[in-house]
Amino acid sequence: MSNAPFEPMANVDAYVDGLLSPEETAAFERELQISAELRRQVELHEQSVREVRSTYRYEPRAGAAATLETSVTPTAARDAVPALKLSGDQAIQRAMRSGGLLRMRRLAIAAVLVLGCAGVWATYVHLTSPGDKLVGPQEIYLALDRASWTPEEVCTEGPAFAKYVQTRMGQPLSITARPGVELVGWSYGDGYDGRIVGEKTVVMLARVDGRGVAVLIDRVSQDRTLSVPEGSGLRIFRRVVGSLVVYEVTPWEKPMILDALAAQ
Repeated sequence: MSNAPFEPMANVDAYVDGLLSPEETAAFERELQISAELRRQVELHEQSVREVRSTYRYEPRAGAAATLETSVTPTAARDAVPALKLSGDQAIQRAMRSGGLLRMRRLAIAAVLVLGCAGVWATYVHLTSPGDKLVGPQEIYLALDRASWTPEEVCTEGPAFAKYVQTRMGQPLSITARPGVELVGWSYGDGYDGRIVGEKTVVMLARVDGRGVAVLIDRVSQDRTLSVPEGSGLRIFRRVVGSLVVYEVTPWEKPMILDALAAQ
């Protein structure tokens, strides 16, 4: 086992690919809070990942094959994907797990060459325009605050709450119980059709005196500007807690959940 000190700048690829251990992730995100250059490098690498995803979003002409099956396996891509199938994020995720961003870029180039030779790459691929779809806070609030919504996880008290946030975000959070506040459960942000804050945002529904409140949690490195439309009857509040950014989407005049959260 190596005793070399952990170097965040040398581990940007591994962080973006989700390959760091929980301890390394925590160390990396502590450095993110104080290093503007490290945040810039993370943003550049995440942009590259989105560009690779955009490469795989191709729609064939009418009559063309919808997938490219195992008979097309470029040598440059064999180490990353045993059989190249252009069927969406499945191939991308496998490439991410098996070798990082540089291999993904090579795989994307190989895929484009194969598609061109096969005569099924119908349109120019805009590598600098990933077409990243965003989901607004109001949409999330309305999706959760309906009678038919069922939480995907119900880890809402004490150690279970802290462990859930740590497992999903790399840092535990504690929450102080308050009268009139009921924590209903969690929803996975990557299950929505688009990016909420980052690509792995976790969403919690609470009820305060019976009225729904949505809490969005993500890493500070993934933060973006969020707002709700005027006239929606909603307000949005933001707070940074350790290495995480937390948004509260609420019909109340002030935040009811944010101040109850603390980093552990």
